[in-house]
Amino acid sequence: MLTANQREAVRYWEIRRLIINVLMIGAAYFGWGIANSFNVGIDELPGARFSDPGIATDFCWVFVSLNLVFCVGYAGEYFLQTEPKKKFWPWPARTILLCVISLFLLGLASKAGTRLAYYTSIEKAMYPSKK
Repeated sequence: MLTANQREAVRYWEIRRLIINVLMIGAAYFGWGIANSFNVGIDELPGARFSDPGIATDFCWVFVSLNLVFCVGYAGEYFLQTEPKKKFWPWPARTILLCVISLFLLGLASKAGTRLAYYTSIEKAMYPSKK
């Protein structure tokens, strides 16, 4: 059974995981759009589309990986729960940890969207017979 502190910690991180997932989708889409604009406008490569083969699978793997990175918050919480509550924990340390992890994940999601669009455009340019 989970203790009251553990239940409260799981509730804290899981609610924020949903919010971060929505923000990561937006960041990945933003990176995808920026990369597509540069690929088509500057490099004159064919634009990548979400319907291209393998893109949905790649995005799923990216988000699974990013959610595993989010679990660093749980690990920090686990190690800090062994001690009694102090002035710094859970507030503001939790918020600081959440902000650092969130910024890191949003950057990674944006970079992943950019890379997926770029490599899809390169592949379409190299093998024009594929869709």
